[in-house]
Amino acid sequence: MGKPRGRVPASSHVDSEHSDDASHASFVSTPTSELVTVAVAGEESKLLANTMEINVGPLINLVDQLRALGAEKDIAIPQIAVMGDQSSGKSSVLEAVSGIPFPRGSGLVTKCATELRMKKAPPGTAMTASVKLSWTQEQPSMAGSVDTYDAISKKIEELTEVMLLARGTNATFESEHSIVIDLVAPTVPDLTVVDLPGIVRTSTEGQSDNVRDEVDSLLDRYLKQERTIILCVIPSSVDIACVDILHRASQVDPDGVRTIGVLTKPDTIGEGNEDEVVQTVQGLRKPLKLGYLMVKNRSQKQIEDGLTLVEARNLEKTFFSKHPYFGSVDASFFGVENLMCRLTSVLVTRIQAGLPSMRKEIAQMKDDTVEQLRTMGKAPPTEAMEVHETMVKISQSVAGLVSEAVKGDYSKPFFNSGDLRMMAQIRKVDGPHDRFRKAVLDCNPEEKWEVDSLRAEIASMRGRELPGFLNWNVFDMLLKDAVRLWKEPALKLLEAVKAIVEDVCDKAIESTVPQYRSLSAAMKRIVQEEVDKRSDFVRTTIIEQWLGVESDAFTLQKEFFELYNQKKVERFQEAFDEMQPALVQCMRGGSDGHEQARQRMTEWYKSTHSVGDRSNERHEAEDMKMLLESYWKTAVDRAIDSMCMKVDQHMIRGLDEKILKSFIQLSMDATRCAVFFSQDPRVREKRMCLEERLSRLKKAQDLITTSAGL
Repeated sequence: MGKPRGRVPASSHVDSEHSDDASHASFVSTPTSELVTVAVAGEESKLLANTMEINVGPLINLVDQLRALGAEKDIAIPQIAVMGDQSSGKSSVLEAVSGIPFPRGSGLVTKCATELRMKKAPPGTAMTASVKLSWTQEQPSMAGSVDTYDAISKKIEELTEVMLLARGTNATFESEHSIVIDLVAPTVPDLTVVDLPGIVRTSTEGQSDNVRDEVDSLLDRYLKQERTIILCVIPSSVDIACVDILHRASQVDPDGVRTIGVLTKPDTIGEGNEDEVVQTVQGLRKPLKLGYLMVKNRSQKQIEDGLTLVEARNLEKTFFSKHPYFGSVDASFFGVENLMCRLTSVLVTRIQAGLPSMRKEIAQMKDDTVEQLRTMGKAPPTEAMEVHETMVKISQSVAGLVSEAVKGDYSKPFFNSGDLRMMAQIRKVDGPHDRFRKAVLDCNPEEKWEVDSLRAEIASMRGRELPGFLNWNVFDMLLKDAVRLWKEPALKLLEAVKAIVEDVCDKAIESTVPQYRSLSAAMKRIVQEEVDKRSDFVRTTIIEQWLGVESDAFTLQKEFFELYNQKKVERFQEAFDEMQPALVQCMRGGSDGHEQARQRMTEWYKSTHSVGDRSNERHEAEDMKMLLESYWKTAVDRAIDSMCMKVDQHMIRGLDEKILKSFIQLSMDATRCAVFFSQDPRVREKRMCLEERLSRLKKAQDLITTSAGL
């Protein structure tokens, strides 16, 4: 055992949000409730060399208001969390600070977190308090105001039982909710602390097997919050190097910038260990930048004997001042009053340091929440009239997008994707129209219309027509065979256009009602039924009519006659070119040559224009070929345009008006519409959580902004 050390001034650090080397400071209370003087340590002879006045009340109120909003769900809020082993003296410390006789005993006495909000009242003012639960459910009947400290203790026990019953029949611990005590009295500081259950080493009879894990999880949650001040309550009789709560605190606060040690039960220090305890108090063993304090609270016997808190504080001062070891150490290390002053100062300093970063975090989280709500869309309507009006608006929006797609007006953001520009997709290179045109042109039957095959066809179809008259039935049959080949390209055109129309309509619905799956499905069915109906009509009626019309030869186009006459001229020129050398030779023979030339021309004419002989069959075949080819080239372009126009008319035009009419009819069915706007429970819960968070963050932001000058 060493000799008592000389008087040493208290040494601690003012906590800083962003710095680990904040200056050493001791904290001395002032006679007013609103100010705490922080003395910055320098030379021992200048204990009060520098002071900083801090407006305590509003800052503490700000934190309490943020916590009341539930802002701790979103950001870490500066707070003091009281932690320690079971029976370490936590309840006695809180009782000494607040005057509330917290439940005492061995084992797990504190079965949930208890938030104690204290406000100092003017001297002579009567104590007022209220006790409630932090949950969002209706408050139990026993929650409410009280006017005595014993009544607070009773309500703590009653509300603890309510929470445990709500959790389950055999529940022995509650980690999600807490008890909230609001206390206004002349004897308390402006301070808020959270009392946490003591560390559990092993479960005892009547406790659940996982109570140890539950308590550890709750403690870890508070330990890891970077703005939590960890108040470690430690019996003075234990070896400071082996204290569990200090080890846990060092894991999350390795520099000790937010950990304070409170040594209790100084009268239990073993003989010979006093010097080590003094070194601990002075920060020479297991140092913490916020330091240690020592308190001596009422024993159970003193409580039973009726010792008041005022009397206990006087006895505490006497104990430390006359102690053979502690009496020679700076008095600011000892006593409940110095503890209250230290805690208030550290908390207020941490609040001030944390406000700028808290403001940024809230602003960022608010923006993120707004974006999440935006992606979810507007909340669904609930009232019948609102449901109907919403349904009409949605119907008009979808039909409007389809109408603009049909018109080729792509000014809205919906059409930023080229795939949704309906007419552009249909008419683009290698689109449905282009592929249809190429497919029809590829059906060119000229290879089948060779002279020899036509000659055989004409012969096989010979009827009552006289020589020199072309057989119309042959022309009609061959034309119908050629037109029949256009059916497959027409069907492919129809299917391609149908697919584009369906895709654009579906995307229009999805972009308008992404959050209402059943409504989206119902609207898609309406579109599908209408498109299928139109497609079936085009397939079974329009295409067949088109093929029938094009199979009946008819034209007033000069192109047909020009093509036919051109082919006849080409045939004449071809034959004349073959005979020309012989004619030239004959013409050189004088008058006899001229006669020979005339005879040759006569023979050539008979061979190409005579009726009733074998040469006439070839002439007929050649004439038939010229007529077929001329008509096909005239009719094919007309047929391509006609089919594209018919598909457009019957598949696309008026679609927006038709589906809008069906949508409006659907909106009249109140029962079905109510189902459409019923959300998935998970989506509804997510929306509610986001809306609650946004409201909470806005209020928190307003509170911090209003308090910016503190």
